[in-house]
Amino acid sequence: MKKEPSSRLTGFLSDLKWMLILWLLGVGATALLVLPIRVLIAAMMRKY
Repeated sequence: MKKEPSSRLTGFLSDLKWMLILWLLGVGATALLVLPIRVLIAAMMRKY
């Protein structure tokens, strides 16, 4: 039995939504990890 196109589209949009959420979480986590390192480097550069 074939799936209806609307059902397939709904599944695709749901997958796309989750991919976008996970990508944004990954970018946010990376930014939170990098930010303290950038602040430390900036502080060290000001001392010298």
